[in-house]
Amino acid sequence: MIYTIICIVCTSLLGALFKWSEHLKLRSAAFIPVNYFICFLIGFMHTGKSIFLEFSTAWISYSIGLGCLFIIGFSYFARAIQKAGLPMTTLFQKMSILLTVSVAVLFGDAMNIYQLIGLITGITSFFFILGIDFAKSLNKFEFLGLLICTFVISSAIEIIFIFVNKTFSFSSDLKLIFPSYIFLVAGILGLLFFSNMKSSFPITKSELLFGILLGIPNFYSIYFLMMALNHEMSGSVFFPALNCSVILVSTLIGKYVFKESFNDRQLMGVALSMISIFLIFYFKK
Repeated sequence: MIYTIICIVCTSLLGALFKWSEHLKLRSAAFIPVNYFICFLIGFMHTGKSIFLEFSTAWISYSIGLGCLFIIGFSYFARAIQKAGLPMTTLFQKMSILLTVSVAVLFGDAMNIYQLIGLITGITSFFFILGIDFAKSLNKFEFLGLLICTFVISSAIEIIFIFVNKTFSFSSDLKLIFPSYIFLVAGILGLLFFSNMKSSFPITKSELLFGILLGIPNFYSIYFLMMALNHEMSGSVFFPALNCSVILVSTLIGKYVFKESFNDRQLMGVALSMISIFLIFYFKK
């Protein structure tokens, strides 16, 4: 469970850092490429020359594909937030567990009745915690295409990770090398995207430092995701637990760090999320 817990902590920290970047008024398109290159550098520091010597054409296509999805997914996520709002966009992104779990079961993962109840409870908690009011949000469904793209890309990323961990037997070094190439591809694409922006101008010192800070938990969130899938639990259990835990932890960080207020509906969502996590983890085979 230690890999899963560390992955949850790192992923939740990413959300908190993105929230902090809004307060600092930093350009995400500027610090995101820096963050990806730092991720690659961390992988290089861990593995040294092995990062080049153990390069394999067997899995590199998956690294390239995931690197592209990271950048494209970020672009759609940012645009969807602008058009449909953060709660609705986050809901569609986290609902990726519906497709992810379905594919994981097709790959042979088992899910018992308690975990299924936990999955349904977790999805219900999203609506409460994120405060979605569909009656007031109907006018935003003209941006349904952006939201669906966010859902599909998030699902695709999770499904590819499940497939890769079932297909390849990675050594300890390769568990560091594989995500390093993902981040290198994402960094290069992100830099090209940023350099072509009309508002592009030299990255500020604050954006550079923030990119470095973001890169550390970002790298380990993916590394420990792979470790958890490989050693601790199946994808049908891991991703619902991860998504529910991240939303719960992020909500608590919002309240106690950024002083955001809770309403009764969100408190109900927190309770449902905790029940969901308990059912998924406690009844894990």
